[in-house]
Amino acid sequence: MTHSKGLSVTTKKQGSVLLITLSGRIDTDTAPTAQQQVADGLEDCNRVVIDCTDLEYISSSGLRVILYLRKRIRDVEMINVSSAIFEILQTTGFTEMIEVRRPLRHISTEGCEVIGEGAMGIVYRIDRETIVKEFKDPEALRDIENEQALARKAFILGVPTAIPYDIVITDHGLYGSVFELLEASSFQKLILTKKKTLSEVAEMSAELLHVIHGIELKEGDLPSCRSQALDLLETGKELFTDEEFGRLKELYEGIPECNRMIHGDFHIKNVMVRGEEPLLIDMEFLSSGDPAFEFSGLYVAYHCFSELFPGNSEEFFKINDTETERLFMETFDAYLEDYDKDRDQLLKQVQLMAWMRFVLYVHTGKYFKDTDTGWIREQALTHIRELLPQVNELAMNMEA
Repeated sequence: MTHSKGLSVTTKKQGSVLLITLSGRIDTDTAPTAQQQVADGLEDCNRVVIDCTDLEYISSSGLRVILYLRKRIRDVEMINVSSAIFEILQTTGFTEMIEVRRPLRHISTEGCEVIGEGAMGIVYRIDRETIVKEFKDPEALRDIENEQALARKAFILGVPTAIPYDIVITDHGLYGSVFELLEASSFQKLILTKKKTLSEVAEMSAELLHVIHGIELKEGDLPSCRSQALDLLETGKELFTDEEFGRLKELYEGIPECNRMIHGDFHIKNVMVRGEEPLLIDMEFLSSGDPAFEFSGLYVAYHCFSELFPGNSEEFFKINDTETERLFMETFDAYLEDYDKDRDQLLKQVQLMAWMRFVLYVHTGKYFKDTDTGWIREQALTHIRELLPQVNELAMNMEA
C-alpha cells in the first residue's frame, strides 16, 4: 500500500489480474505516485480491475494514469464508481474505452421464499413482483452480464423469457440477477404442488420447445451448437481410440448448421409460469442448432446424473428418478407427435450425444470438479461405445 497526500493506493495480484484500490483524491500531486505503483504491478497481467469505492475525485492527471493503464493492458475495468466520477469519465469518453461500473445495489434474501435452485444458483422471491437469482460463484459478474444480454436478445427474437433488469449484491456477498415475475412459479413447483400432473408438464415442455426451436435466426445471431460440440470433442480426444474419435468427429461434422434457437439447459427448474404463460430463465447456453442438442441436454439432466447417482433427481428436482425418466420420455414423445420419425433411432442419437456431453464435461472439469471421476468417465464411455455402432447420424432433422 502506498500513501500520498490525499491518496491511498493498494495493489493485489490474483493470477493474471491486478486489483487496484484507490482511496481519496487522484490529482496533479498524487497521480505520479499512483502511476509508479500501478506500473510496478503490471508484469504478467492481462486484466486490471480498479475499485473506486472510496475514490473522491479524479483530475485530468488522474485520467492520464487510467489512460496509461489502458495502453499497457487492453482489459481495464473500473468498479464501484460514484455518480460524480462516472460523469467525468463519461464526459471525457473513458466509458467508451473501458468498462465502468457504478456501485451495485445491495438486497437481503433473509426470510425470502426459495422458488428454485440449480447448479448455478438459488432463486428467491423478494416480493410479490420480484425474484432474484443469486449465483453461487462469487466471480459470476461477467457471466451474469452475458446471460442478461442473451436474455434480451432472446426476448427481441420472440422467445417467451423473463427479462432481467438489474444486477445486485445479496447479503451473502454474492451477485444476483433481478427479474420482474408477478406471482410466477416454476414447472417444478407446479408438479410438487400438484397443480399440474407430470404428463401435463411434459406437454407444456414440448409445446414451449416447439416455440423456441421454431424461431429462425440469422447466421451469427447466436453461437453454433455444432461448432461448440466439435471444439468440446477435441478437448477429449485422449478418451477415445483413433477409430472412435474419427467416427465421432464425422458424426458431429455431419450435423447440418441449423439456424434454430436452442435453449441449452432446458428442464423443469428453468421454466417459470406466470398465469398460463411459460417463461424461460437461465439463458447462458442459448445457441443455434439442431433440436438433438436440446434433447441431449435434457437427457443429461433427467437421466445421466440419476443413472450414475441414484437418488440425484430426488435431491435436485425433488421428484424421483423414475419420474424424471418418465418426464423425459413423455416430453420427447409429445415433441415428436406430429412427425413421422423412427423414435427408437432418434432416441439412440440423443442418448449418444448426451453421454458425449456428459463425459466431456466431466473431463474438462465442468461437472464434478473436485471429485475422483475415473469411474464416472468409464461408465459414460461404456454407453458411448455401445451406442456408437447403432447410430448413423446425429441430427434429428426436424422440419419447421
